Amino acid sequence: MNLFNNVSIGVRLWLIMCSMALMMLAGGIIALTGISMTDNALNDTYQNSLQPTKLISRILLLMNDNRAQVMQWVQQKPNSHLPYIGKPPVTLADTITRNRDEIAALLTEFKKCTLTTEEQQLADNYQLTRGLYFDEGLLPAITALQAGNYQIANDILLNKINPHYETANFQATILLQKVLETARNRYEQAKARHSLIRNLLISSTLLGLLLISIAAILLTRSIVRPLNLAIGHFQDIAQGNLDGNIDVSGKDEISLVLGALATMQKKLKIIINELDRLASTDKLTGSWNRRRLEETTKDEMDRLKRYDNPLSMIMFDIDFFKHINDQYGHSAGDRVLVELSSSIRNSLRSSDSLTRWGGEEFIVLCPNTALTTAALLAERLRTKIASTQFAEVGQVTVSVSVAECGSGESWEQWLKRTDEALYRAKSGGRNQVRIAPGTPGLVGVGEKIAANFVRLVWHISYECGNQIIDHEHHCLFNIANDLLAAILSGRPTEEVKILIDNLSQDIIKHFQHEESILTNAGYAEIEEHATIHRKLLDDTARLVDRFHAGTLGIGELFNFLAQEVVARHILGADREYFPHLSHLHSVNYIALNNHAD
Repeated sequence: MNLFNNVSIGVRLWLIMCSMALMMLAGGIIALTGISMTDNALNDTYQNSLQPTKLISRILLLMNDNRAQVMQWVQQKPNSHLPYIGKPPVTLADTITRNRDEIAALLTEFKKCTLTTEEQQLADNYQLTRGLYFDEGLLPAITALQAGNYQIANDILLNKINPHYETANFQATILLQKVLETARNRYEQAKARHSLIRNLLISSTLLGLLLISIAAILLTRSIVRPLNLAIGHFQDIAQGNLDGNIDVSGKDEISLVLGALATMQKKLKIIINELDRLASTDKLTGSWNRRRLEETTKDEMDRLKRYDNPLSMIMFDIDFFKHINDQYGHSAGDRVLVELSSSIRNSLRSSDSLTRWGGEEFIVLCPNTALTTAALLAERLRTKIASTQFAEVGQVTVSVSVAECGSGESWEQWLKRTDEALYRAKSGGRNQVRIAPGTPGLVGVGEKIAANFVRLVWHISYECGNQIIDHEHHCLFNIANDLLAAILSGRPTEEVKILIDNLSQDIIKHFQHEESILTNAGYAEIEEHATIHRKLLDDTARLVDRFHAGTLGIGELFNFLAQEVVARHILGADREYFPHLSHLHSVNYIALNNHAD
């Protein structure tokens, strides 16, 4: 062992490569031996494929023997002018019976043979003729001979036995030729195939030996040269020159590679870099942490205030992440976080940054990016994640929100709007992108002009008293205003489509919640109200389809969604149930006070 440690790495590599070459050569010899054994097995297979020919030949022989026995028996009839030949009739009958039993056994064995479709057809024809030979010829002839009807037996011999035998003999000959031909073809194909394999193996063995020799040379040079360069570097460090150029010198690679001072210097640099990285990144995913995001966001928001540069934020939340942890374990969940964050980073621009905000939530900060571009990026990332198959857990989806920072808006306000939009994405069915509604007075850079146009203004008189319904009504007003602002400010069609889809999805969700609340409250006209909802949803789906197909203008669709559904329905049909909810609230309040008394 000490002798091996004292030799150079190059010598060790040569020893390893030579050992590999010898093992590969031994493997080639073993493989060639295996091919030779396979050839022998193929020859045995060929011989076995001739088994049907042996069986058929034996059957033909026994059939011919039976025919000869009948002919001998016929010759023994009384007053025959022919001399006595062969065995007595009783012995002949026994011989025919034994032949018949042996033919039955041979047929049973023949049925076990593997034949081609054509061979099977020929075999079926032959067996049919053989059956006729036995049933129409041999059995009636034996019966006639046993009864002493030699003339009848002779007629059967001439008219039945001999013709059927000739036909069976002809069919068997064709079958035998076909079986032999098939066996010969199979053998030749197998022989050619294994010859090809043998030649490929020999060639690959020789090529492998050549490649191993080349690899040994290249590997030796690729390891020895860097080690020699490292030796010069370590010597410079030992002399106190930490930034000196690498110089090749020295002979014993192992002793010089293990230079303690060079290792310490390298570790110091790694530790310093690692401390700096840990101070600003998430340990698991390698993304930014909250501290670094907040520091960077402060600088970017200052640029927004000074130079009016747009600034947007994308927030991700992995759908049903708790289910992943519960079903596959926290280690699998951690691997999903790592893989997902890596996928997101690979899809971002150099100016964007990814932060792990907490748990399964991530934030992408997009400097100098308006809401339109950020929304398109968010949708692209959502689609990419949904189409990715994650190890162990399969498909994973994310709910996404997008918000552009308004001028004069604080970090807390901006984050709250983004988080609320994320909540709507999750409550709206998940695996979708929601754009955060703008805060009144705090509009994005691209919406300053449009913000001064007509808006749907929420008023306290529109409230019915139910917190869920009132909150959703208010959100629908805000989304309708965002859609109007996008249209008036000339935002790209892709962004307007996202806003329209968000509004239509929120309308569907709101109608479901509203009907559930009214049903539980015992509202008498719930069926009529639900009918109105279905009519509006059908019209919405039809108009949205036309809009996406390019046959309906944005203005017409907005007029229907914002005016007919949001404004007129909320301020018209919905107000019919306001008294019922208010009465129910009053009754509950009185009952609660009486109970308290």
